[in-house]
Amino acid sequence: MEKRTTITTYPELRERAPEIVAAHGDDPRLATAALANPVLALEAAGYDLAPDLRETLEERLRFGEVNYKRLLDIRKQLRASGGGAVDPLDPVATHALIDRLSDRSHPYTPPTKSSRSLKIQADELHEAPGRDDLEDRLEEHPLVAEVLEYRRIYRTSPPFASRDDFQRLMEVDLTCNGTIRLQDVRFSYRQPGA
Repeated sequence: MEKRTTITTYPELRERAPEIVAAHGDDPRLATAALANPVLALEAAGYDLAPDLRETLEERLRFGEVNYKRLLDIRKQLRASGGGAVDPLDPVATHALIDRLSDRSHPYTPPTKSSRSLKIQADELHEAPGRDDLEDRLEEHPLVAEVLEYRRIYRTSPPFASRDDFQRLMEVDLTCNGTIRLQDVRFSYRQPGA
């Protein structure tokens, strides 16, 4: 049975990154799959991520540290406003929160085709964001702008590949018909600022 290593914090992951790349950078299948979902690639390479780390790692990697911190800040603002753990991507929950905060006597009914969570529609948001109906409520409360910014950040980067897509990618033959073979591609890691 393969020995697994547990990584518990983001700083620990950053510290171990050169070791991980050195140990697995020559595996073209894993390196290619890591481009589609680095979190699942770490698992495939024998690393278990602590639940707290796993929860935050995708956002950190997808959006970068600055946007990740901004997403956290907006979620904290929503909680502090009395909204509890409102998902900023959920149109029904965000409209209900804005209704409560703006003392709206008649709840706002968003002109959407469905009340599905935007999280479910994340791929659609990324591909064709269109106009967010929350924009009509900008004057009602300052948090509306924050939620819109949160959604804008989420549209800047597509979600990572699903577990099923990742597995299919790990099983595919990566040789090219041309002169360049993906097996010849090697990835390396350079410490930031070095």
